Amino acid sequence: MHFGALYSHYKRLFSLAWHCFGTLAPTDLASQMYRRGVTGTQTIQDNAMPTDTPDRILRLNAVLDRTGLSRSTLYRKVDEGTFPRQLKLNTRCTGWRESAINDWMNNPMFYQVSDTRE
Repeated sequence: MHFGALYSHYKRLFSLAWHCFGTLAPTDLASQMYRRGVTGTQTIQDNAMPTDTPDRILRLNAVLDRTGLSRSTLYRKVDEGTFPRQLKLNTRCTGWRESAINDWMNNPMFYQVSDTRE
C-alpha cells in the first residue's frame, strides 16, 4: 500500500470511530483520563463523558448519516409522524434533537411522534 491509500484508510477508520464513540478527540479523552487518574483497569465508558450531558442538536447531514435515510424519505416520515420533527433554529436553519433521533433508532418501525409540539 502506498502512503495515500494508507492515509485514506486510517482517515476512514478514525472518522468511523469518531462517529460511533462520540465527540471527544483521542487527545481530549486521554487528557481527561489522566486528570481523573484513570488506570488501565477502569473502562473508558465509565470515565469518557458525564451522563448528564445536554441534548445536542444535529443538522440534516448528520441525521441522514446516522439514520441511513434519504432526504425525501426523512421528510416524508416527518410528515407522516413516524420520525421526530425538526426544530427551527433560525430563519433558514433547522435541526433535530439527538435524543429524539436515538429514540427513533432504537425502534424505527413503531416510532410515533407525540402530539405535543415544542
